[in-house]
Amino acid sequence: MKILSRKITSASSAFALAATFVAALGVVSVVSAEKVTLTFWKSPHTSIDKDIYAPILQAFERAYPGIKVEHMLVPWAAYTEKYTTAFASANPPDVHYAVDEFYPMYAEAGALADLYTVGSSREIAELRGGIPDSMWHAAHYKGEFVGIPYLTSGLALVYNKNLLAKAGFDLPPDTWDDVIKYCRKLTIKDASGKAVQWGWADLPFETEEAKPAYYLYQAGARLLNKDNTGPGFDNPEGLAGFKLCEILYQKEKIALPIGKYPGRTIDDAFFTGKFAMWLAHEHLLTTARKGYPNFPIGAAITPKGPGGRGAYVGFGLLAIAKKSKHKKEALDLIKWLTSLENEKVYCEASFLGPANTFVTAFEGDEIRQVWIKNAANSIPFPLMVKLDQLRKLLYKEFQALMVGQKTAEQTQKDAVAIFKSILD
Repeated sequence: MKILSRKITSASSAFALAATFVAALGVVSVVSAEKVTLTFWKSPHTSIDKDIYAPILQAFERAYPGIKVEHMLVPWAAYTEKYTTAFASANPPDVHYAVDEFYPMYAEAGALADLYTVGSSREIAELRGGIPDSMWHAAHYKGEFVGIPYLTSGLALVYNKNLLAKAGFDLPPDTWDDVIKYCRKLTIKDASGKAVQWGWADLPFETEEAKPAYYLYQAGARLLNKDNTGPGFDNPEGLAGFKLCEILYQKEKIALPIGKYPGRTIDDAFFTGKFAMWLAHEHLLTTARKGYPNFPIGAAITPKGPGGRGAYVGFGLLAIAKKSKHKKEALDLIKWLTSLENEKVYCEASFLGPANTFVTAFEGDEIRQVWIKNAANSIPFPLMVKLDQLRKLLYKEFQALMVGQKTAEQTQKDAVAIFKSILD
């Protein structure tokens, strides 16, 4: 979720919003005898994170004059090294932004506080707000509640309105059967029989946003079983997910050959009409609005399959270190940062989505709202220490399927064997 995007115009605007919210809350502070200093670490999603958070944190300190907050930006490249060192020390950050890919290792090591032991049941209920069940459950690790879901980045169906209209479609596909039907008409060949336009595409596997697990989700399969002890796709639903991918890439060849446009060059391929549809992250809107302002972009919720409209969503949460000496004050800071207004301020500055669906971010931006609405269909990855290893190995199997090295049946068989060998 390392996405740079649209920025607020000034720190003063954020301060005005935060100050207004303080007044509305009518916060009554109690000055402690000794001032508490909290450390708040977060990797940046914009080039102006310090400016965005400054008025929010200043307003917090005004409401809680007994607390001072030290805000540190942790470079993404140094994330694992920085946090591993910090949690091994006696003074880790009181509050930090934990990414779903990384935090299981720290939860497994016992470095994160169980928020059920920090906050009251009323406080926890208030913090839950409009966070979807799937994301709320994913913030738990082995029965402990290790953080409040805060920011999200997910997928939605993005399409070229002109290409669909030219093929005779006024609306985007609603189901995966529709996707196949649309792609048959949207895939165009030249006089020699060579495809020059495709209906569908997936992100190249060298991009960190590549998440083909939605082929399994739409069929009703999952990456792991319910207790995370084995694969969740060693079943008919899993095979159906692999077969959908096989239809698009091999049997009908109506999807752009994977890797034809490496890295982020695939964005330009989309904007220049090489393919018509794909599941993409919200940051594609920023690319469109900056580089292709007249592009006829459309967005819709993910297509429906036999198992629903499931698609990946990544999220980050705010966690408290188990070694923190000021857990109650740290929870107060988390409540402040995740308030409806303050969460909205950061989301609109970073273009990321709010985990809390009660946050009214991006009002009036109809296309951006699609990703917010699609959060209800999104499925976070199951959180475990070996997840990143398993996910990457599964994607290699998908890649082999897409390029025709394996059938759907062989892909499922090999992927199941790989998962079992690692999880047993």
